[in-house]
Amino acid sequence: MLKHILAFLALILVSLAPVSADEGYIPYFPDFLEPDGIGFKGPAEIEYRSCMTGADIKDGDCYDDTPIGVPYSEARSSVLASPITIEYKKNYLYKRLLYFGAFADFASSQTNMEIRRHSSEPGNDPSYRISEIASNPFLQGFLTAEEKSKLSSLDSSRIFDLKTTSNFILYGVGLGVDLWFLEISNGFFLMYHDTTVSLRSCKFVSLGYNGDPTYQPSKCQINPDDIINLDEQNYSGFAYGFRNQVSLVFLQTDNWRIAVESSSNNIAKIYDSSFTPIKYRGLNFYSGFTSQSKVGCRDDNIISSSDDSGNTISKRTHDCRNSQGQNLSKSSDYTHGLQITYYFR
Repeated sequence: MLKHILAFLALILVSLAPVSADEGYIPYFPDFLEPDGIGFKGPAEIEYRSCMTGADIKDGDCYDDTPIGVPYSEARSSVLASPITIEYKKNYLYKRLLYFGAFADFASSQTNMEIRRHSSEPGNDPSYRISEIASNPFLQGFLTAEEKSKLSSLDSSRIFDLKTTSNFILYGVGLGVDLWFLEISNGFFLMYHDTTVSLRSCKFVSLGYNGDPTYQPSKCQINPDDIINLDEQNYSGFAYGFRNQVSLVFLQTDNWRIAVESSSNNIAKIYDSSFTPIKYRGLNFYSGFTSQSKVGCRDDNIISSSDDSGNTISKRTHDCRNSQGQNLSKSSDYTHGLQITYYFR
């Protein structure tokens, strides 16, 4: 992993103008990579999106760009972001209106969703089940002989699920406009990632949820003790993409900044260590994430689950905890979305 990080830094070095190593405060470290400050925020979240599909996605929409009859797994979930951020000062190009600046980010994310078949009925795409293994061409080629044998003795209504876990670090540059209390910028970034895709099987349940779908648990999360792991594949390599950031600024001085931050990051291409676009058993992989300096889950939402016959299995209030046990409730946000940054140079 270390060699990939070093290669990532080397790639940034050759892609930007040369900088003398002794200009900064860290010996033998490029000046443009040295942070100007450090930020602190309370509970904040990163919403991670992943898409596995048998189609080529052109416009970034997993559901709309997957043709009828083609398998896909589209998932999104939120995790807590690091309370510490790396910050860079803006370099103004025109008075105090247009600016150029660097940004860096790092995070760990996890998401999962069942594998579905895109149908002609919106919102009613069926999940692939064990009962289809013998007759469905996709499952015939997707599963190994050992996996088919392992699943043959289980409940035929069980479904298939893909879990994606990713650790990443990115660095980028952007151009923005400063409208006094509002800042808007667009930029380009390079990323190093370490991603693991897991194929699993779990019991089928029909879910009902009356809140923001971002925080809705997946079907496999309802019965976590019943999940069967079938396969795991690790990918590490590089990616590139584009970031849109919006900041609502309440205070800005030479040394201090208080703001509410939000950014959307679209990963255009993601590669493995051999610089080949990531595929898992023939399914193309796409991802992206948004980050904000607050959490947004309401802890009064109701989750209900039922079986194939419509019989209620459980009904409870969602406690706003994700599959990792992290609390994403609005009531836990003691800074109310504010991020405080101190610039030490």
